[in-house]
Amino acid sequence: MGTAVAGEVLEPLIFGEELTPAVDATYVKPPYAPEPIVELTGTTKVQTPTTKQIGPAGDADASVTKQVPDNWEKKTTKKGDGTLFKDPKNPQGNNFRVQRGNPKSPNPGQQKPYVKETKNGKVIDAKGNEVKPDSKEAHTPKADYKYDKSN
Repeated sequence: MGTAVAGEVLEPLIFGEELTPAVDATYVKPPYAPEPIVELTGTTKVQTPTTKQIGPAGDADASVTKQVPDNWEKKTTKKGDGTLFKDPKNPQGNNFRVQRGNPKSPNPGQQKPYVKETKNGKVIDAKGNEVKPDSKEAHTPKADYKYDKSN
């Protein structure tokens, strides 16, 4: 934490570092630094800009993403470890999610990267057969996933 002297130009702050300037101090913000946020306590903190990247979380090599029709909606899942793709004509009925996988999951189908697809409102396996949503078969290994263009 640094204290400024009147007229002194301060060094760029490290994100999260506090600045407690003297009453008539001058702070010159470098052009690349984020805007500081003045809190009610009178201290100034520099906030790290947060930008959530939209997909292809869970699909780093884009093996699934490149199969998706261009007009489908794409967004990062709530936990940020996957990407949800939705048919704009029927977002609840036709969609699929690609996930990174969790080696500690009790469901063997979720332990490695996988795709879970819903077609016409039903969860399907890799062959297009309706399956229970929490079954191993509902979680197609990402490497085996092939998007059926007849959706």
